[in-house]
Amino acid sequence: LTRDWPDGCRFKWTCEVSWQVENYVRSRPPERVRQLQDCLQRGQMEVAAIYAGIHTDICGLEELARSLYLACRLRREWGITVDTAMMSDVPGLTWAYAQVLAKAGIRYLIVADNNFSAPFLPFTDLPRPFRWEAPDGTGVLAWYTDDPYWSYIEGYRLGFGESYRQVLRELPLKLAELESHGYPYDAFQLQLASDNCRVPFRPALIAREWQEHWANPQVRVATAREFLAHMEAAYGAQFAAYRGDWTNWWSSTVLGFPHESALGRRVKGELASAEKLASWASTAGVFAYPAELISKGYHRLLAFDEHSGGGGLWRPRSEEEQIRALLEGYAFPHEAAAATRAALEQAARALAAQVPNPQPTPALVVFNTLSWPRSEPVETRLPEEVPSRALLDTATGQLVPVQPLPGGGVRFVAREVPPMGYKVFTPVPYEAPSEDELAISARCIENRYYRVELDEHGRVASIFDREQRRELVSAGGGHSFGALLWYQPRPHREFGLGDEFPDQVELYEGVPVPGDILPEVGGEATVRVGTDGPVSASLVVERRVEGPFHLRQEITLHAGLRRVELRYLLTPEGEVSAPRSRLAYLCFPFRVDNPRFYLEVPGALLTPEEDQLKGSCRDFWAVQHWLALHNPDHTVLFSAPDTPLVEPGRRAPSHQQFLRWWQA
Repeated sequence: LTRDWPDGCRFKWTCEVSWQVENYVRSRPPERVRQLQDCLQRGQMEVAAIYAGIHTDICGLEELARSLYLACRLRREWGITVDTAMMSDVPGLTWAYAQVLAKAGIRYLIVADNNFSAPFLPFTDLPRPFRWEAPDGTGVLAWYTDDPYWSYIEGYRLGFGESYRQVLRELPLKLAELESHGYPYDAFQLQLASDNCRVPFRPALIAREWQEHWANPQVRVATAREFLAHMEAAYGAQFAAYRGDWTNWWSSTVLGFPHESALGRRVKGELASAEKLASWASTAGVFAYPAELISKGYHRLLAFDEHSGGGGLWRPRSEEEQIRALLEGYAFPHEAAAATRAALEQAARALAAQVPNPQPTPALVVFNTLSWPRSEPVETRLPEEVPSRALLDTATGQLVPVQPLPGGGVRFVAREVPPMGYKVFTPVPYEAPSEDELAISARCIENRYYRVELDEHGRVASIFDREQRRELVSAGGGHSFGALLWYQPRPHREFGLGDEFPDQVELYEGVPVPGDILPEVGGEATVRVGTDGPVSASLVVERRVEGPFHLRQEITLHAGLRRVELRYLLTPEGEVSAPRSRLAYLCFPFRVDNPRFYLEVPGALLTPEEDQLKGSCRDFWAVQHWLALHNPDHTVLFSAPDTPLVEPGRRAPSHQQFLRWWQA
């Protein structure tokens, strides 16, 4: 339609994520797909590099790499240019993603940061554009939008969705604003898009009319890469480089579906292990690499880690329709788990079948898919006919104690399993010598490394490091170790399915949200011995808490392992009366003087404040597996496998932006 129009006003469009192309190809006839391919090859359309608008700090490193697979395959198979990534809505990206992008041939990054719940703009001093430098020194040329509320509607603000006359009124004001702020370049980008709407054609009409009246300034319709390619060509190395994490303000949304988020975190680790074992087995020639299962696992993880999370419909026609959509979204991590489990079991069985077993009884093979030796508790089931009073470590000849588990199965500790290797354990009909390392009483458990004591209320009063003769629990901080805290924002407003945003949206400005820290969850507690054996010992604390909920806490020590495990299970009792806006925190006051914090993020280590771009989130951080509290005397490693978000260094919750979007 616009092919014969003057240059700069022909219709163009950018697919911000490759997911759009994937679904178009799946649902359209071949002739439509060929038309799309032709538009992409001619530059009338562009596909950006990232699969979806993901929370990059929640993703695993392999998942981040695979977020570019589809666009890179289109680049290779269709012969199109893909050198630009876009991130819409999500206000932030994890640091090492700059490295992932650069090494996949992506030169440019455009972030349409949604600011209505992320005060990036008021706090940043980053120029536009700037070079975002990754931890290894690679990087991309980056740009971010500047609408104070929303992300990609700048063009609508200036009238490009209405008429030439509206643009004539608004655009000169924007140009004057840029000049007054010292913007030094000859080009400026405006995005124009909206959620769940048709592709707008009107900007092309307005650009053509503008060109008929004005030679300068020019208004050009362009795809995403054209702007930054022009800037790079015109200004070369003038752009300043900045290093650091663009910490995401929106990661907190994953707390809205804790069960699925925890499942997704577990699947990320298991899927990486499945891929390693499958590669190992296929290289050995005993197994066909399960590419389809592994790809499906990552595909479902990327779909779930998209910032809509559980998904849903913007304007559902009925509650039933919305529930169906939500169930479809919540199914993604379960589908990823099923694919992962199948790949993992198939690869492990193929490898185990190649391990020699000189004993007449079945043997147990324990694999380690990491690059360092590991000693870990292992839980498994053995055939009923197999004696399981102990296991023989065939590598060392040592007997390994086993401990029966409630409901069947056994637990043992597999020690010093070699990196990317395995150990073989054979069941034997006699017991291993007792080391009597674990001791347990009514309110105390200990092994050779730690002694954990509870007070009369069932709270953790002490974790004593027996080797370093050091207390690890900070007393007098206002909250007990491992305490459950409630924070109630005020005022709050409950939203129903499909509710619209109010007309007046209050910006979150990075200051504490009004609200109340409710008294530490107490209630009458019962304390009992959970497990007591040669492998593990635990104390179980149970109490009923306001909500109403049932809180179960189990503190476990393992023989010969230097760690303390705390497991929490919070379950509703009947109909929950507590407001949905109430936030739950677990508080862990460690006694580490003047600590420095180190956080494991995807592909990098992060020191809060020091390794962050200005304006990025300081309310909380998403970690992969662990964070460290370190001073010259000692270090405490903290790991929360089921939840990514931490607020290190605070005596109370940050009271950040949850539900500050709206006033009641």
